[in-house]
Amino acid sequence: MSGPRIPRISIDHSLHGAIDTELKNLKLLGRRLQSALAIHATELQLLRRLYYKNKNQHRGALFWRNVIEMRRFLERIEKLSLLDSLNALRARFYDTTQNVNSVKGSWTHSPDDKYFINYSLLCQKALRLVKKVADGRTMHRCI
Repeated sequence: MSGPRIPRISIDHSLHGAIDTELKNLKLLGRRLQSALAIHATELQLLRRLYYKNKNQHRGALFWRNVIEMRRFLERIEKLSLLDSLNALRARFYDTTQNVNSVKGSWTHSPDDKYFINYSLLCQKALRLVKKVADGRTMHRCI
């Protein structure tokens, strides 16, 4: 998702404050996302182990299809690399190759519109997957 970056100088000065605020929000969101994805990874690891231990015994059972489907959705969420994508988005605002979490100072560039569109599509895809997982969990509780 690389592309041209817009220098800070060419962006309207009245927008700088809003961009600063959103970058701070992205940093906080990254921390929250990191802890949520750590829990997700643990749950996925547990589900993989359950699947490995029981796949032959419960292969024909109706509930086992739901386990397989849930595992597939969780693996797809993991493959999206949401935290890496978020950090890459934040890094696009700085003219540096160092770790985005240790960057000091003000942003120097802004990604172009295409980059934001691609990132928005990634977020929409993740949201759809999370909704499917949540719908699947509530559906199975009702049965």
